[in-house]
Amino acid sequence: MIDMHSHFFPPITRDEAHAFEPARAPWLAVERGASQGQIMLADKPFRPVYQALWDPDYRVQELDAQGIDVRSSAPRR
Repeated sequence: MIDMHSHFFPPITRDEAHAFEPARAPWLAVERGASQGQIMLADKPFRPVYQALWDPDYRVQELDAQGIDVRSSAPRR
């Protein structure tokens, strides 16, 4: 089975987002070590999220647990 749709949001800080576009650039509010957080727009919560959104290793563990994989001759990075 191949997952054709999976989201990833890098751990962009408030300062990084505000340097780009203070009113519109999203950023990730997560306390260190937390497994839940918020995507923020400006300084307002936009959407609650959990660790699989920003932690690729955690996301791959979830996909593995669900039996979602890809078979390829290309080397893994």
